[in-house]
Amino acid sequence: MPTPKELETELAALHKQIAQERELTEQTTAQWQTATDALRSIVADKDTQLAAFQKAAQEREAALKAACPPPESGFSLNVSFTGKVINSGQVTFRTPNVQDWRTAFDEFAAMVKERDWHFAPAPEKPPERSRSEPVKTNGEKTIAPVATQLQAQTQTTHTFPAGTLSATITDGKTYWKVKGGRFGKWGVTIWPEILDAAGFDALDPGTPYNLSGWTAEYVEKDGKPDKVVRLYK
Repeated sequence: MPTPKELETELAALHKQIAQERELTEQTTAQWQTATDALRSIVADKDTQLAAFQKAAQEREAALKAACPPPESGFSLNVSFTGKVINSGQVTFRTPNVQDWRTAFDEFAAMVKERDWHFAPAPEKPPERSRSEPVKTNGEKTIAPVATQLQAQTQTTHTFPAGTLSATITDGKTYWKVKGGRFGKWGVTIWPEILDAAGFDALDPGTPYNLSGWTAEYVEKDGKPDKVVRLYK
């Protein structure tokens, strides 16, 4: 059995151990509190940065939407009008599996009926004249076609696939143009003598003519198309 002196010594040791553990606990708690405060400060700073970014994004929403347009649709239907007459159109498919295009066509057909739109007739094929016939005669002398004369010139020529022949009337004068290929929008001027040499006469300026299968040969001026000098199949 321990003596009173031994019990006193052991009790003193226990008090010392408890004091040390309390001190360690307090120190650890202080360190944890410091770390927690630092983390809270970081989180608060990030919240401030996020709020600033969200505010800036809201202020620039319109600009951001313009910079990131929506993806292009899988197909499109474009038409052009003269009054209520649909005179041309184009359907473009951009993906192999386009959804709902039949619905769009049905809606377009309903709009055509509802708004009393009409489709322009297909361009007529221009009248042709046998190339074996003389173009013009002067007594017994046959005048050579202008196209043959132009071929003898040394000026460099270029070609494009002809699509249509149409005319505009300005100040009472008729101006013809051949459209097709990369000149499908504006066309290239062709003079009556070239049309005559190609076998086309009695043309109606108000009627567009189909030149599918024909080739237009033209010359340039200052790097731009100047005029058609020959029209042939």
